[in-house]
Amino acid sequence: MASPIYLDNAATSYPKPEAVYQAVYDYMRLVGASAGRGSYQRALEADEVVYQAIRPSTRLIVVNHASNVTGTSLRT
Repeated sequence: MASPIYLDNAATSYPKPEAVYQAVYDYMRLVGASAGRGSYQRALEADEVVYQAIRPSTRLIVVNHASNVTGTSLRT
């Protein structure tokens, strides 16, 4: 098994780029549900948002499929 790669700098950096604030605002206004917490429509939309966010990182760190990338239970 390959060694894990730590990508948590964004969680603790300040200030964040304006695009980050806008994306969080849009997510809260348009989706408003927690990913991985249900099978209702908004939760499924939240799952898709997370998947779409993870997907580009698979090319960055050379992963075969986005399902091989995970976050911890403390992700925000």
